[in-house]
Amino acid sequence: MSAHALLLSLMIQSAFVSLNAWLGHAIGITTPLTTWFLVWPLAKIAGLVPMSLGGLGVRDVTFAALLMPFGATPTQALVTSLLWQTVLMMGGLVGGGVWWFENRRNRQSGARRISPGLSSWRSRV
Repeated sequence: MSAHALLLSLMIQSAFVSLNAWLGHAIGITTPLTTWFLVWPLAKIAGLVPMSLGGLGVRDVTFAALLMPFGATPTQALVTSLLWQTVLMMGGLVGGGVWWFENRRNRQSGARRISPGLSSWRSRV
């Protein structure tokens, strides 16, 4: 089971890196995909430093600094990083909207409430 989880995690992270490379290519960054597999995870790790909310700013500047030696301008790298943040936020907003509408519909029909927390999961185990 843990091997499947690791494989799934690697596939998802690879898809994220590929999406970032695609966003970068769309705005003119022409570095190879292997560069993205080096730079993107390092910038994400730098974003874990507790200096800002959610790593915003720290991750973006690190991303720009790491991509500059590979021919990207700081502006291109920063825009790519902020585009990725926008993709994440939009995904969260869509997911939150689906959750809200489902809970609203279930409340009106008298069905059981859907909880986003672990407390409902623990009660079923």
